[in-house]
Amino acid sequence: MKTYAVIITGITLLSMGAMAEASMRCQKGIIDEGDTTADVLKKCGQPADRQVIEPIVGSNGQVPYKSLPVERWVYGPSAGMLYYLRFLDGKLVEIRSNRE
Repeated sequence: MKTYAVIITGITLLSMGAMAEASMRCQKGIIDEGDTTADVLKKCGQPADRQVIEPIVGSNGQVPYKSLPVERWVYGPSAGMLYYLRFLDGKLVEIRSNRE
């Protein structure tokens, strides 16, 4: 029975970690998923690299339904870390970090 309790506790902790939102500390504050590009620029300044991927326009000259612009920004290196931010339609949806 003790093993069962340990397994349940482990699964609970793992699922709580998966639900946690990523954040990043900048010179003028902390950014979180859900922030806008304007919020991030205000708190973190210009990124080291910025890539914008516009939606593909169909042969009829229209943007397909639910196609959104995607932006990928890179900050760093800061203390050996690179931070990768992904925006959909101007909203921060992902923050990843990687040691350089």
